[in-house]
Amino acid sequence: MLVSLAAVLLLISSFPVSSRLLSTPLYSMVEAYNAEKHGELPIFVPTAGIFRDALGQWWPGAQSIKRYQAAKFWSGKIYLAGGNPISGRPSEAETIFNFFPGDRDRTTVIKDGENSIQSAVELRKAVGESVTSLHLVTAPSHTLRMAAALKANSFKVVATPLGNPWNKQYSVKDFIPGIDGLIGFHSVAYEYFGIVLYLVRGDISLKDLF
Repeated sequence: MLVSLAAVLLLISSFPVSSRLLSTPLYSMVEAYNAEKHGELPIFVPTAGIFRDALGQWWPGAQSIKRYQAAKFWSGKIYLAGGNPISGRPSEAETIFNFFPGDRDRTTVIKDGENSIQSAVELRKAVGESVTSLHLVTAPSHTLRMAAALKANSFKVVATPLGNPWNKQYSVKDFIPGIDGLIGFHSVAYEYFGIVLYLVRGDISLKDLF
């Protein structure tokens, strides 16, 4: 019985449409940024990993690059945040910052913080009370958890999830099971687990999710 149930759950999670549906609340529950309505706001970009090549050189991961590049489309000061969650690694934010030397004039690096909560705390330390509202740029599935962490540190948050997920159309590929579906499902499940963990630990409250 348990084996059959596990097999069914595995099959369901392998369909990309499953993760797409489950990820919808993770970005739609955060108010979308509108330049006309909100004006120019400081932009907050949480990093998403770095990697080391065979020669020992550290490079920003693809998702980190996408987030930072997307943020630069908008006007406003950029706060790029990411520490070193794994011992021995350099700061993720510093690694990305050094990879794009031409954008240093409007980017401030927050190099401490090993997760979303700590990054929000370090940002508040860095800006004091001078910043009250933020424009968050991150992956769709990460938007709600990061926004809640920022709200828990007294920031008002509007967001631009990468890829404009509201207008993304479904296709035949979304209904074909495969490894991409499993990867997407894992990412979404990780975010829900992170939100529950933050709630249990008291890092955020329910009101921070709305």
